Amino acid sequence: NEKFTNFVNSVRERGRHYFGNDKNIHQGRKEWFTPELKEIIDKKAKAYVDWQLHRSTSNENKYRNRYRTLAKIVQNKVYARQHEYWEELSIDIENAVKVHDPTTAFQIIRRLRGNGQSRNRIPVQDKNGLTLTNSKDQLNRWKEYFDEMLNVDTTINEQVLLQIPNPTVDDEELSRQNAVSTLEEVVKAIEQIKNKKTPGKDDTPAEHLKVGGHYIAEWLHEIIHDVWEQEVMVKEWTEAIIIRLYKNKGDKRICGNYQGISLLDVAGKIFT
Repeated sequence: NEKFTNFVNSVRERGRHYFGNDKNIHQGRKEWFTPELKEIIDKKAKAYVDWQLHRSTSNENKYRNRYRTLAKIVQNKVYARQHEYWEELSIDIENAVKVHDPTTAFQIIRRLRGNGQSRNRIPVQDKNGLTLTNSKDQLNRWKEYFDEMLNVDTTINEQVLLQIPNPTVDDEELSRQNAVSTLEEVVKAIEQIKNKKTPGKDDTPAEHLKVGGHYIAEWLHEIIHDVWEQEVMVKEWTEAIIIRLYKNKGDKRICGNYQGISLLDVAGKIFT
């Protein structure tokens, strides 16, 4: 809703004031993996599949040569982009050091130390074992995989449910459970949220809420009060970003060898 949107924008503004904007180091330059690279890599992947499909046929040489040509182009473009990207980051590090900003400098250095193949560039297979080379098809496959994993059809035995005794709750406890959270409870919940955790869709980390002090706590409490009284949930609190993590065993092309982690909005966690 509009009130929550204004709240998030305010938190971000205060967060930038206290912590700076990590994304500033990206402004004015392209990210490493550009749309041009994505397009040519997709073409190379498709060419490889075409070559495999035409093995031992009269057209095998044509498809093999096309794949090798595209593979060489990709190699050259990736090398050139890596060199360009390194130069950009080196300038960012140098500028951060000049203005006595070691935090930004070390953030860039830590990013450079990252290793391993990008998960976004690893091809995946569909249910029938066919390798998907198109980025859109791969994304749809991941959507299908997690949809089936998280939305399992179940059969409920009504007789078993009837055998479960209803808990006895006295009036005082019932009143406590039905009451909206107090401001003190919201403040305590904000304090207990762990720092340095990846935020959800609103891209607002816990640290940004904490530096807002009583002002932010009161504002969030007002939003929580509205949700409780109107019984209308903030849309962003019902959504999660799913990050896939390889289990370190099995074929990386098979979706079943990955587990998902859901990233939730920090404000939504405080509400719950």
